[in-house]
Amino acid sequence: MHKAESYPEHEWEWDKTPEETNPGIVELGWTAQYQLGKLPTYISIYKSPEQFESKKAVAYIAVKDMSVSFSVLGEKTGSKTPSQFYEQSQHSVILNGGFFWDGSSLSMICRDGQVILSEQSIGFRGLGNDLLSYKSCLWTYDRW
Repeated sequence: MHKAESYPEHEWEWDKTPEETNPGIVELGWTAQYQLGKLPTYISIYKSPEQFESKKAVAYIAVKDMSVSFSVLGEKTGSKTPSQFYEQSQHSVILNGGFFWDGSSLSMICRDGQVILSEQSIGFRGLGNDLLSYKSCLWTYDRW
């Protein structure tokens, strides 16, 4: 009679759930996302709850260990899509952090302690000439 083989239990790498490094975010209902590709260990991606501040939402945040440096991309003039920035830099995460108008950013850009571009405001009139069709955009910034 042939005896059946037996193997010791083994914890496989793909069965492991990574240790949560940002429990405060998870407590707010955000869920860690692991299916977005291989990221450096110092970056975590989270998806918002379906209801966010009483509204349906789909939002993602990238959380980074701030002891590791990061780059601020962008210049005074010109604009690129996130894909173009990625193709040029190959950074693990590219965030579109502003609004663009007429080929340049309207958002403040700071790099290495220097203001590259101050926030810009724009105003334009719609197709009509009345004041009701006047539109403007201004970004404001606050420190946490």
